[in-house]
Amino acid sequence: MPSSDRKKDLLIAIPVFVIVALMVYLTLEAIFRDETTQKRPPRILVRNVVADSVTYTSADVVVTANGRVVSGRPISVFSQGVGELLPGSVPLKVGQRFQEGDTIVNVNSSVFVLQLAAQRSGFLTALANVIPELELDFPDEVAKWQAFFESINVDSILPSLPQIATPKLKTFLSARGIISAFYEIKANEQLLDFYSYEAPFNGSISAVHLEEGSYANKGALVAEVIQRSNVEIEVPIAVRDYSFVAIGNRVVVTDEVSGSTWNGRVVRVSDLIDPATQSRLCFVQVPSLRPNEVLAQGMY
Repeated sequence: MPSSDRKKDLLIAIPVFVIVALMVYLTLEAIFRDETTQKRPPRILVRNVVADSVTYTSADVVVTANGRVVSGRPISVFSQGVGELLPGSVPLKVGQRFQEGDTIVNVNSSVFVLQLAAQRSGFLTALANVIPELELDFPDEVAKWQAFFESINVDSILPSLPQIATPKLKTFLSARGIISAFYEIKANEQLLDFYSYEAPFNGSISAVHLEEGSYANKGALVAEVIQRSNVEIEVPIAVRDYSFVAIGNRVVVTDEVSGSTWNGRVVRVSDLIDPATQSRLCFVQVPSLRPNEVLAQGMY
């Protein structure tokens, strides 16, 4: 029994000793590793990179497209009066060229002139009835209104209305229709200027809707005119190239037939997309054409 107990104790002691020895070994190894790590100097990793200076430059993008020539200043001429179309300074014909100041449209104003004379005569009658009342109520105002009355000619433009000194006088004249009658006549005198239309620039007639001798009503479209020396080119730009086009861009315009070139610039860019062509319209202005240069409306 003693021998058996000794063996049993030995069998228990050996594993315990091994476990304790292993724990001591692992503990010492961990302590040694920590000391070695603390003593080792840190490694500095240096990486070499090849660098070079960069210079930024602009790259020109050339967009090529075809366009149609249109006038840079088209004007539709409407009749502001009623009457027969009379000859002007130049014949009222398509293609007719004119100079600035030429009379293109001339409406017979004889009837309107007579109506104005009748209005002035009626105004004189109203004044003649008012002046005696002024002598009673506003004696200090009689002299200048009498002078105004005498200066009126039924065939001439009315002179300026005398200054109305007091609110009481203003009420007096308004109640008798003097002020309203005066300004009605002045408005018709302004309208008389619209019976003829003078060209604001050198150009040509592009369309005629009423011939000379026809009767023009107020608001009727008579003709269309264009400026010869200032044209634009209507260019459709594909959506993919639209980001490269901006107002102010320089443009070189080339006529493929004659080889002639002109310098222009982008003045307008449409925001609308044509659903059929998937393009946007860009307008290129070609200013100050020389007289012998051929860049006419309708060219493509």
